[in-house]
Amino acid sequence: MKRVIKKFTDGKLDGRYLVYLDEQLIERGKYELGKKERLWVRYYKNGNIKSERYYINDKLSDFYNFYYPTGEIFVTGEFSDNKKVGEWRFYDKNKKIKMIKKYERNKD
Repeated sequence: MKRVIKKFTDGKLDGRYLVYLDEQLIERGKYELGKKERLWVRYYKNGNIKSERYYINDKLSDFYNFYYPTGEIFVTGEFSDNKKVGEWRFYDKNKKIKMIKKYERNKD
């Protein structure tokens, strides 16, 4: 059974946001007046971290990490204004880089 712990201020999500599935934490983050902010983390059923991502003003910004269920890093990268930027590294389960993909910042 899924259970969400959240709070509202003036009708907008505000404060910590926790999602449980069968009494196990599967996601945690924070809202500030309806917008995702700061570090958000998702978890596998085994308790290991699945992903870490950072939000500024409801947009993916800064680092992004995705992990294998066993806990080893799978992908590392960075976002800016909801767009992939810089070098994204993809790893195999032995922690060896199997691919690097580069993203350029959009020029407005």
